[in-house]
Amino acid sequence: MVLAHVGHWFWQLAMFAPVMLIVAGLLIARLRGDGEAEPWDPQAEDERAERELDEILGS
Repeated sequence: MVLAHVGHWFWQLAMFAPVMLIVAGLLIARLRGDGEAEPWDPQAEDERAERELDEILGS
């Protein structure tokens, strides 16, 4: 009787496996990093956008 339910559990776990793989990948990536993300600098972003625009218009 118990073996009859293994098939149901297997398919439910198989449907959940992709979600678990993504979560595991994100956790591994977080653990491999130093844990400190670079702070977002709006001024640096503006300067980069200006340089890109100058390159486009200069060509």
